[in-house]
Amino acid sequence: MSTEAIKFILNPFTVFWLLLVVSLVFFFLKKHKTGLRILIVSTVWFFIISTPMVPKFLLTSLEDQYDPIINEEETLNLDLEYHVVVLAAGYRRNNNRFPPNSILLDKTLIRLIEGIRLHNSLPNSKLITSGRDAFSKGISQAEISKKTAVELGVDPESIITLTETLTTYHEAQQYYEKIYAGQQVIIVTDAAHMPRAMYEFSKFVSEPLASPTNFTYRSKGISYFDFSLIPSYNNIGYLTKAIHEHAAIVRNWFRDNVFE
Repeated sequence: MSTEAIKFILNPFTVFWLLLVVSLVFFFLKKHKTGLRILIVSTVWFFIISTPMVPKFLLTSLEDQYDPIINEEETLNLDLEYHVVVLAAGYRRNNNRFPPNSILLDKTLIRLIEGIRLHNSLPNSKLITSGRDAFSKGISQAEISKKTAVELGVDPESIITLTETLTTYHEAQQYYEKIYAGQQVIIVTDAAHMPRAMYEFSKFVSEPLASPTNFTYRSKGISYFDFSLIPSYNNIGYLTKAIHEHAAIVRNWFRDNVFE
């Protein structure tokens, strides 16, 4: 089964529509009691996925595991050599109309800005960009990120690209095989993706540091306002993101502990 098919099945909104269709089928078959029960279940499910409490609980359980790196001069040893590894998050097809920063997806650009911030504050650091060529145009996401960083003032000699990476596992593996030589590694990625990224990189490098960005929520845990019963499609998106990350973590655990 393809990754896209699995994502479709795990989408909570897909489950809602399937329940709704099944209930209508039972009504059509004159099995009204069964149809009504399934309709009630679909309604309850809709409120679970579209109100804040469950999506925020599942997403903050990932995002709250690592705090951003701030006050680098106090929290990090500036004498060490650092590699700031910015994980790929996608880019748009390049038609030469836009500058490189406009080609990167928003979340990729935010990750890159965080990487540049850290690189600028660490005198003995290299900026690592990653991502393959997704459109067969001869230029990879890693190279577009490098061009963006250079236009934002980063010395091109301090940037290293990983142009063949496809997944987080590949990013960790190729970084280890092609670049790593005992440096202190800082991983930059979305806060929700960070637990999975740290799991993958910890298999290859010694004690990586996390620098999460793209936080969905600014506050930790559940608050009074999260008990709202007002539906929002944004909450469905947040829940979908959380489910995909949790499912990937479980998949990777089985990959390494059961199927290896």
